[in-house]
Amino acid sequence: MIIGRDTTALVDMQKKYKIAYVLTSVAYGGLETVAANFLQAYNKEIFQIIPVVMIRKDLEDNPFINMLNNVRYKYEKVYLSQNITNSLQHASAIKKLYEIIYRIISKEAVDLIHSNGTLSDILTIPISVATRIPSISTCHGLISTTRRLSFYNFMNRHVLRLASAVIAVSDSIRVDLERSGIKGENIKVIQNAIEVEENTEIKKKNRKDIRYEYGIDNDKFVIGYVGRLSTEKGVEHLIRAIPKVIEKCPKLTVVIIGEGPERKRLEELARQLSVENCIMFPGFQSNVKAWLSAFDIFVLPSLMEGTPMALLEAMAHGLPVIASYVGGIPGIIRSEENGILIPAANEQELARAICNICENERLKNKLATEAKRTISENYDINDWTKKIEYEYLKLLIKDQLN
Repeated sequence: MIIGRDTTALVDMQKKYKIAYVLTSVAYGGLETVAANFLQAYNKEIFQIIPVVMIRKDLEDNPFINMLNNVRYKYEKVYLSQNITNSLQHASAIKKLYEIIYRIISKEAVDLIHSNGTLSDILTIPISVATRIPSISTCHGLISTTRRLSFYNFMNRHVLRLASAVIAVSDSIRVDLERSGIKGENIKVIQNAIEVEENTEIKKKNRKDIRYEYGIDNDKFVIGYVGRLSTEKGVEHLIRAIPKVIEKCPKLTVVIIGEGPERKRLEELARQLSVENCIMFPGFQSNVKAWLSAFDIFVLPSLMEGTPMALLEAMAHGLPVIASYVGGIPGIIRSEENGILIPAANEQELARAICNICENERLKNKLATEAKRTISENYDINDWTKKIEYEYLKLLIKDQLN
């Protein structure tokens, strides 16, 4: 039987439950961070989780795959075409991917399928229906910034109705899913989680080393962003706010970490606004924790979000944060207490918030302290992991949970 949500209280266990954990990995972002956290923290006495990772053929040096290799984790790799959207455009491509994943799931004799993201949902939930293997999907948010993405999200919402259960990473995503016709009783809200960074000596060393390596003077006030460089992340509005910030905080450096389709346009925008000398684009960085130590403030100017891992990581690191009032972010940040909330796409308010922190050391320290406290008290990885495991067991051993 199960006592509460403590999955270790399961008795008479004759085998480990096999879980196919399916995701698409293009770079190392929030989804990969969530997956890495879970793969390290789950109860290995009860479950055997096999990642099924879809990657692009031209990106063989994939950071998430490298991480799995480094820890000698058993996984299955599925190749996609260079343009991932082509995998969804053609019936033949969908059929081929479906057959590959079907063979993997059959070979491994899995007991449950856990899909993450649009492509994995569209491919694996029909397999679940065909094989009668229960399925659970984690919905990190449905982005509809283009007509093509809107169509894919329509497909995604349709197949999610067939899933045995759906995990939403925020209340706003849960509401969106219910409006899409997914039964409320099949949806469980489980917000993402992160470990708190406690080692102050390592943080001091990282701050010194990163700033020295990239030529950032010690007296510079560093604004940091980490994430994909795509339209929905709103990085354009951060760049447009910088000329206003420089007027009050001239000793400024902006570090924009990440890759994506918007990078060239954002670099050109910085040149057009004559702020290119104070904005750095170091690209994808595997040592994000070290970079966070080099920042004085973290900004997430997104136009849409779920429970953003980059925001949680920055708060866990003890950084004051500014973020847009969208998606699941207001459920994390209490404005003026553990961070500052601003309207999305409002460059004037963003500039004002940055200047307030830059000019007010007391506010800066208060926000940093409360941000870290928020993560410690509400976003514990072990609790988060147990909640997901409990949802697994609700599908695997229904009789014992009733």
